[in-house]
Amino acid sequence: MARRSSRPWPAFVDLFSALFITAFAGFVLLTGKTDIEVKKAEIRARVDTINTRLKSLLNENDEVDFNAQRQGDEIVFDLYIQFQKDSDKIKTREDRQFVHKIAKQIKTSIDGLPERDREFVQVVIEGHTDSQQPYGVEDPKVRYLFNWRLSSLRAASVLYEFKKAGLSPEKYSVSAIGYADTQPRCSEDTRACHRQNRRTSVRLRPDMARIEKILRVDSLARDQ
Repeated sequence: MARRSSRPWPAFVDLFSALFITAFAGFVLLTGKTDIEVKKAEIRARVDTINTRLKSLLNENDEVDFNAQRQGDEIVFDLYIQFQKDSDKIKTREDRQFVHKIAKQIKTSIDGLPERDREFVQVVIEGHTDSQQPYGVEDPKVRYLFNWRLSSLRAASVLYEFKKAGLSPEKYSVSAIGYADTQPRCSEDTRACHRQNRRTSVRLRPDMARIEKILRVDSLARDQ
């Protein structure tokens, strides 16, 4: 039969070590959670400040009615440019002037932010189509990709006009993307509904990754 040790010291050391490791692990876990919560609070505060200021600046111009909506952390509004069926061209002078006014007001609003916050705003132009398919096309791939390509071209047409108005991807975070007919404003098979779905949208959103990166750099600089 194995002999039991009459000296309690090794057992006490093992118990003390276990308690110390557990307490240390708990402290690390608690500290890490607190750091994450602090970081999230800093990001949230910066995003809220940018969004509030940006929306206020957008609405300062009475010449353009944005009808902007908040969707989470993003500011979204539609541009109802009258694209012809199967076309990506902004044909009328009035529509081009309207797009230029929008672009200039967005540019002015971003420029009105504190200098360090300007790089945190992403401008995303989204193109949309109606649900109609091209006639006389039998290839299912060509038919399926038609509206995806068309919506991307519509967004790119607005991007080009934005560039001409001074809101260029070279100086601002501006991009274009197409959604085909996946985000309709209405679903009726009527001319009015199809016309309403042939549109572009503009989405102003905070660059969360960039904000987090800058805040992390600031935090490291304070700790040094």
